[in-house]
Amino acid sequence: MSEQASVLLVGLLIRLDKKICKGVDDSDGIVGGFMREVAEVLLNFVKFNPDCAKSFVKLCGLKTCFEWQKSLVEYFDNQYS
Repeated sequence: MSEQASVLLVGLLIRLDKKICKGVDDSDGIVGGFMREVAEVLLNFVKFNPDCAKSFVKLCGLKTCFEWQKSLVEYFDNQYS
């Protein structure tokens, strides 16, 4: 639960979202579900290491296909606004 791991996971989510938005088929919802679960894992990271939330800044203002980033942005806004 390090800041480095958080940065990697946020980057992964952003790349996956770009793929899905450009037409990768996720009609069965597997990738979208995975993305939401990773977002939940990131929220658990900040319980043990609050510095992990700094990686959420990349998500602020980002438009996504499934709004999986919403809880992370809300957390970031509450901590740093």
